[in-house]
Amino acid sequence: MKLSKIWMITSLILIVVLSVLTDSSWLQIIAAVCGVIYIFSTVLENKYGQLFGMVNSALYGYIMFSNNVYGTAIYDIIYCVPMQIYTFFTWGRNKEGKNRTEISILTTLQRVLLTIGTATVISIYCIVAPKLSVQFALVDGISIILGIVGLYMTSRKKVEQWYMFIISNIAMLAMWGIKCVEDITNMPMLVMWCIYLINNCYGLYSWSKKLKKQNMGKDNEKTEENVAV
Repeated sequence: MKLSKIWMITSLILIVVLSVLTDSSWLQIIAAVCGVIYIFSTVLENKYGQLFGMVNSALYGYIMFSNNVYGTAIYDIIYCVPMQIYTFFTWGRNKEGKNRTEISILTTLQRVLLTIGTATVISIYCIVAPKLSVQFALVDGISIILGIVGLYMTSRKKVEQWYMFIISNIAMLAMWGIKCVEDITNMPMLVMWCIYLINNCYGLYSWSKKLKKQNMGKDNEKTEENVAV
């Protein structure tokens, strides 16, 4: 836990320093900082991190709109913000002090259907988007579709959400890498997505570990109940 906090602080300092050196806008800085705090809080199952997520989504949506990536802009503002509000309440605790929603995974059939469904919708989006003058159609499609599915999974605490966001992160890294070559002031966004990728990989590891421990606890409870009977 201490190591993750050190990494979070280091990440925030890195973003601010690079932002100042590249003379980036305050909107980019605030969006990046809030985004990092949001992901760390999600890993720790802290619902208050959703508040930072709302700020990040609203600002990032505006930034993407300014870059003519309209699909992601609409997704961030119209979908992400309301979903983060929803998640804030679903992640509360019951009267016994336990999480209302526990970490879980999808069934094999659900994973297969999810993969086929998302791939199909992304393909359709990539065909339609260029006709609407959307730049980076593939990146936009991956970000929107996987983001929609991923955020819903976040509200239900499904481990698979991390896979959705990791793939989306890689796509966004490619886009912002190109934009950084065009304009160095985009560096905070590139660094933010690098940190997102590392954090989401850590989130996958952390939640998988928590799920295993959670299941072991349930198995032990069942064993104790059988012995008592």
